[in-house]
Amino acid sequence: MAKQTDLTKTEFLNGRYLSSKLGSILISFYLFLYIGGYVWGLISSLAYLNFLKQYGAELLNALFFSLKILTLSFAAFMALLYFWLSDFIQNKKINSGVNFISLSTLVVGFAVYLMFPVGAEYDSYKFVYAFTVLTFPVLFKLYLQKPVENLKEQVAVAQIFGLSTPVIVIEIILRQIVQPFSLWVAVFSLWLVSDFAISKAIGLQTQSLGLMSQSFLSSYRLPAAYLLSALILIFVILFVSVLKYLMELSYVCYKKLNI
Repeated sequence: MAKQTDLTKTEFLNGRYLSSKLGSILISFYLFLYIGGYVWGLISSLAYLNFLKQYGAELLNALFFSLKILTLSFAAFMALLYFWLSDFIQNKKINSGVNFISLSTLVVGFAVYLMFPVGAEYDSYKFVYAFTVLTFPVLFKLYLQKPVENLKEQVAVAQIFGLSTPVIVIEIILRQIVQPFSLWVAVFSLWLVSDFAISKAIGLQTQSLGLMSQSFLSSYRLPAAYLLSALILIFVILFVSVLKYLMELSYVCYKKLNI
């Protein structure tokens, strides 16, 4: 895994964008403007903390709902990931569903809207289903497909020795793609918590952090949107950190049960 990571870094550093000093300077300048502009906007918005406190109750409800759909969506993603990896182990190739491209968020959202009864009690199920259909294939293709395919030979050797599918998934695949898997989880979490396009398309009736942020932006309350974006980042970082700890704890328990 270390060799694969080093190779990826080498390919990036030797790429056409960083092969010259000018390219490095331009990228650095862009990142400086992007990150610096956000930090400056966030600092300038600190004076509006009292304004955001007025939405304390709504913010708390949105936080809990976002945590709920994030947890359910992660469970759905992990279940689907296990089935895709099992299919990869059996067929020695990635499931063709990785090439699935939905027509549009609006089309999928409207289809989900018609599938489920109208009511806030169905919001979490509608969102999890729509978000999984729209984002799982693209996120898998971007972050996990290549690292998993690089383990094809190891998987074949493991099958020769008679290792079961769960053992191959946990011990050989997941344990060797920790870095891309962590990035996959982080992008998935940030995308989900910040989303408002899918939420609007499925007719979500419960306020989420993404919808709340969008309402601030659309009404030109930019300082509140900046503050809420910082809250979203903190929320995602905490979620990913806790999730990483729980997964490591689960692996320790798994090892002890299989000794």
